[in-house]
Amino acid sequence: MDKQILPCLQDTKEYLDGRIITIKLHIAQADEVEFISVYGYPHSPSNRQIHTQDNDQTLAKMRVLQKQLKSVIRKAQLSNAKTFVFGDLQDTPDGTRNFVYGSTRIAKHPLGVVKTCEELGMQCTVYKHLPLMDKPVTSRHGSKGGRFLDGMYTFPQYLPIITGISIIQDTGIFSDHDLVINKCDLGLQVFCISKEKEERFDFRQIMAIPVSFQKDQDHPTLR
Repeated sequence: MDKQILPCLQDTKEYLDGRIITIKLHIAQADEVEFISVYGYPHSPSNRQIHTQDNDQTLAKMRVLQKQLKSVIRKAQLSNAKTFVFGDLQDTPDGTRNFVYGSTRIAKHPLGVVKTCEELGMQCTVYKHLPLMDKPVTSRHGSKGGRFLDGMYTFPQYLPIITGISIIQDTGIFSDHDLVINKCDLGLQVFCISKEKEERFDFRQIMAIPVSFQKDQDHPTLR
């Protein structure tokens, strides 16, 4: 399947030193898909109320990220690309027990990635598969509990493309985040070789081709 996806790769772009990375695939004529990888800025309730130099700098970075993310998403919409935003979003889809355990419940930041996606009409893909998933659904774990921070957002008409979600806790790599996999049906057809038209090499005949070694030559030649 990776050999079929690679020819579909149309463009990749990087913004804000890798905070946003876009990958555009051309699946078929007039059928484009754009994946937008986002690494949101960590934040806490203190960012919103206490004015310190560090907090003000964080808010300024979040505003820049929000502006750039909106621009990228709207540009993808104009091209009618199926758009998906995913990554470490730093916020949960909601603050219920479905996505939080322990004392790690933090309201969505108004400048955050999740709020930005929701303001543009995007929805979290996890809700479609929530009834089949163990709860709480979490992807980031710490000393005070865990939250679901590594979600994917898309527009309602593209939700059927997400056919399943898996969360792998033990990836063999040290991290406080689990690996979240969204299975996407992009409409690619599995390439199958027709046995009726398949061309096969007859290696026995190839090996039986007579050759000879000539003087002053380090390779055989046909007779």
